Amino acid sequence: MILCGCILHNSFTICLGFTLYHQLTSQHVECIILAPTTMLEQRSKKRIKTDKRDAEIIAKCLAQHNYSPVHIQTATDEQIKEFLRMRDDHKLALKKIKQQILAFCLRHNYRYDGNSHWTAAHLCWLKSLQPEALISLYYPTNRRKSRFL
Repeated sequence: MILCGCILHNSFTICLGFTLYHQLTSQHVECIILAPTTMLEQRSKKRIKTDKRDAEIIAKCLAQHNYSPVHIQTATDEQIKEFLRMRDDHKLALKKIKQQILAFCLRHNYRYDGNSHWTAAHLCWLKSLQPEALISLYYPTNRRKSRFL
């Protein structure tokens, strides 16, 4: 925002993510992202949001230093966040696959007599299974290719 010929601060709402922040700072423009929960708001007055009213509130917060800036993620922070998302996605996929395997075993009346699932003993038991229905489906006795392959 330019006031009286001097650059005070550029501020904007975070709906654009941090892309605009990174673009502005790469051009050596000082930026602050304000946390909306710490900005002054006159709740008793008009509740209609306008850009003019938002700009006035942002200007007052900047002038009075009455705000909390949002932490800007570094490239390392973003990489860690992406890694954690990927890890969580894979853990969820693994959980679903395990549930599908157990449901398959129950549907075909394969019962594990051990104490708990997904131990070394349980995995050996799973490897020893020979589900006849699947074998006959994928490998018919006449050695022709199944229509499901």
